[in-house]
Amino acid sequence: MMLITLGLLSAMLAGSLPDTLEARVTFQTDDFTIEPVQELDYISGDNTIAIGNEGSPSLPRLPLIFVIPAGSTVGSVTGSVIGSGHELDGTYSIWPAQPVIPISWTDTIPTADPDTSIYGLDSFWPDDVCQAVEVGCVDGIEFARVDVYPVVWNPSTGKLKIREVVDIELILVEDSVCGPSEPIV
Repeated sequence: MMLITLGLLSAMLAGSLPDTLEARVTFQTDDFTIEPVQELDYISGDNTIAIGNEGSPSLPRLPLIFVIPAGSTVGSVTGSVIGSGHELDGTYSIWPAQPVIPISWTDTIPTADPDTSIYGLDSFWPDDVCQAVEVGCVDGIEFARVDVYPVVWNPSTGKLKIREVVDIELILVEDSVCGPSEPIV
């Protein structure tokens, strides 16, 4: 996050708005823990939260928050993996994301089955490096949340891979009015 702050500060001191915001995120194998859950594997990581789409593999995602300079909005977001990453030894069966249950729930706990369109793949998932999730405005300051996917899994082979270096780039476009923005797709 320091790269973002310094880049924005430099642009403000120069008297112009940046065209892009960039961040580099690094991950190491030691950042992640694999634990058994009902004979399946659950992987979690430092400062990450699980992908929560019911039935999808519950892999870690790292939410990054970017402050968007006044007069700009996010046009697009791209993520690039630098290097080939690190494939973990062994094979894994990843626990599927479960439905959200309120604390006050008194019934039996429902469980979600694995999404066969993902669990039947013979390639690493998710194939996206990152995804812009939310853009919002608070007191005239616009924020963008980007989820980075540091771990990918091949359901067919059971292999896990850590994306060790990920570069994120937000392309900014001019926006004269600060207000709620449409989600980036």
